[in-house]
Amino acid sequence: MKNSIDKLNMLKIFLGKWLYILLILLVVVTILMCIKMNIVGDI
Repeated sequence: MKNSIDKLNMLKIFLGKWLYILLILLVVVTILMCIKMNIVGDI
């Protein structure tokens, strides 16, 4: 029983890390797109 709980916690931590990484990537891409649009808008 304890083993399955440990596996569940590991899965939660693993998914949490990936969600965090994806969120950061999304923010970075959004900022880059905004900068690109601003440069295009200025020209």
